[in-house]
Amino acid sequence: MPKYVDHHARRLLVTEVAAEIVAARGVEALTVRAVAAATGFSTAVVSHYFLDKRDLLRSTFRAAANRSTSRFESAATADRRSVVSCLSALLPLDDDSRRDWRVFVAFWGTAASDNELAVEQRDRVRSARGRIEHIVAELTNAYRSRGTAAAISLPGLISPPATTCA
Repeated sequence: MPKYVDHHARRLLVTEVAAEIVAARGVEALTVRAVAAATGFSTAVVSHYFLDKRDLLRSTFRAAANRSTSRFESAATADRRSVVSCLSALLPLDDDSRRDWRVFVAFWGTAASDNELAVEQRDRVRSARGRIEHIVAELTNAYRSRGTAAAISLPGLISPPATTCA
């Protein structure tokens, strides 16, 4: 009987391991052989999921960007959300987000000389900026609708409405 392989889970595992390699040792250390050794897979298995190192790096960047987006969205939909909680979700304040930031910085270095990767990075930044602008506008409007002076002040945007408006 053939062995069932969850290809999505395996690809995700490979990008997680690739993120660890890039965060610890840089893009130069990211090789199919290094990823294969770290995952316990053969180089053929890793190569099955990624065309080349560039594809692996792009997938690793996308996975890190998706994790960052998920952290932001969780903060943005929390009951007691604030601009600070949303922005904090994007910052390298814990081990996972620090690893993702190291991947971002490494990717930026590569994207500086690769137009296709630069377009991907630029699109992700625009998307993140749009999400930030949306939450700031939403929270600003929430304060304004309450008719408080806090509506136009930064402390009013930073603190959740329940703690600012009496």
